[in-house]
Amino acid sequence: MGMKFLSKIFDIDNDPAPNTIRRNTWRNTLQLFHKYRKNFTGPFYESGYRNYVLESGVTHCETGKDLIPDILAWDKNRKKLLIVEITNNKDEIKKTDQMRDFKDKIDIASLSVYGIPSGMDPELNTILSVDKQHNNSNYCQVMVDDIFYLKADENLSDPLLKENLINTCGQSLNKLPEIKVSLLPEMKAGEIRYGLSGIITKIFQPENPGYTSKELADIGLDEFVNKFSPNSRKTLADKITNQMNALVEKYLPDYIECENRKYRAKMVGRNSLISSSPQSRKAVDDGIRKWLGYKEEQKDTSIQFCVDQFGDDKSTDGDRLN
Repeated sequence: MGMKFLSKIFDIDNDPAPNTIRRNTWRNTLQLFHKYRKNFTGPFYESGYRNYVLESGVTHCETGKDLIPDILAWDKNRKKLLIVEITNNKDEIKKTDQMRDFKDKIDIASLSVYGIPSGMDPELNTILSVDKQHNNSNYCQVMVDDIFYLKADENLSDPLLKENLINTCGQSLNKLPEIKVSLLPEMKAGEIRYGLSGIITKIFQPENPGYTSKELADIGLDEFVNKFSPNSRKTLADKITNQMNALVEKYLPDYIECENRKYRAKMVGRNSLISSSPQSRKAVDDGIRKWLGYKEEQKDTSIQFCVDQFGDDKSTDGDRLN
């Protein structure tokens, strides 16, 4: 058997920490735009909204003002536009309220950069996607915690979308093939660290050349990387730089270094320092715990080192048709 070494730092998908709420809400919302073999067709997909971009701007045709919705989707056959805001944060809901000023006033021509055809209906359908119900009666809400629920569908002008959302009510979202997104441009510092903790183990692979912040961002955004705007991806990369620099300089200066903008494991010969002894693995374990904000007495967490042969990531989207 080949060399055994670190394969996992953080069981990120099973940890109930608050830092996963935003990520899970995004993941479950994105599921609604796809179709799966196991008896689930997302209501947005079923309604024709099969094309979308993430965190990409729209322009007001009269004022020239820009707004950046979380998801801008379109049905090219029915010429319909849909905006989805993913949040439980009251301040972020204010951004959704601004969409009222854009009703019937979207600069359709400016959307051609996303491949949106001309002749689209400027009437916007706007939806809030939340993990739990929010007291906002101005918009239709979809609740995507574990079971899909719907509120205030009377605020939608698209009857087909309304019908498919109603038909999805009560369906489970937690048994679908997993979407792997672990980092998002809108994440705060603690969420960025949390998302990185499941990625940085790859740095300790033999002969791994390391990753730039941009490369870490691309890994975290997974298959959706090209759906995010370049500005959003740069924002995420800058946030990653700040958090990785803190990890390298304050918590793991003996085990990770940054050279030529790449974060990589410090080596002894062809082996990383972490593979040399259990003491090294424990030191890295302790450093990452502290970086994530766990206190010394918090021993019973899902952060763990799993010393095993590092294999290729298994695809989890095999049941997705589109």
